[in-house]
Amino acid sequence: MTDCSARSLDLGERLAGTAPFERGFLVLEEPGPWGRDALRDGPLEPGAAAAIERAAALAGLKVILVRRSQARYTPAPHHAWLACVTPRERFLEALTLGAPEEILGLDLSGVADGRPTGTGTLEDEPLHLVCTHGRRDACCARLGRPLWRALGAAAPGRVWQCSHLGGHRFAATMAVLPLGVWLGRVPVARALSIAQDARAGRADPDLLRGRAGCTPAHQVADIAVRHEHGIAEVDAVELVGIDGHRVTLRAASATHTMDVRREPTGEDRPVSCGADAKVEDPGRWVVSPRESVD
Repeated sequence: MTDCSARSLDLGERLAGTAPFERGFLVLEEPGPWGRDALRDGPLEPGAAAAIERAAALAGLKVILVRRSQARYTPAPHHAWLACVTPRERFLEALTLGAPEEILGLDLSGVADGRPTGTGTLEDEPLHLVCTHGRRDACCARLGRPLWRALGAAAPGRVWQCSHLGGHRFAATMAVLPLGVWLGRVPVARALSIAQDARAGRADPDLLRGRAGCTPAHQVADIAVRHEHGIAEVDAVELVGIDGHRVTLRAASATHTMDVRREPTGEDRPVSCGADAKVEDPGRWVVSPRESVD
């Protein structure tokens, strides 16, 4: 068994640029058991799972399954959330469903563009999702469960175990909705400060994998500016434009333009845990500031 998170850390692989590109999310309670693919290999009838996956994809939504605990239980009702993470369009809509398939009766077409369905309740309190998907990667279960427990004490009722968030080599990984921040290598000792930051619309740049809904290059540039200027407020860095490798951002009362390119490292690391895990060069983002204009 290869420990992918330890190898990634040994190689100095950076977190930046690894949040998902989707702007909208469907979070659905389904306690499991989850297989490698939580939706398709879980307890849902295959036809229903395929229909939900198809409907979400057509609406530009990423599906994330959640559960309260590792122990099997029967939801009554099923909790669900729809989220848009785009700044100024951001929302989190809570739903209760008699069965997961009921999501198919809703118009999801406007969610990624900032339009709730109107059938649920809009929530102001952040939703914390911690990946504990052990069937997908052992590191997520080993490192994610302690973080889930600690966060649960820091933000009671707002923390759920979730399926694959991507980047299991950065375990423990988590996401905050609708803020849209993806965090990695999160220490258990930081649980309280993470919950406090989320309520205030902040994220620690040292733990930030990126902001969902942005391209990888945009995420990398965003995090570089945050480190340079000590910016934790999520909305304090705004995109001005992207032209090829050139990314221009507005932050700290100035406009920052930089070249962002991905280069090979010449060293391989496993994508996930397991003897048969795919091995690849993780690459390295290189950021070259071009100018900053006040």
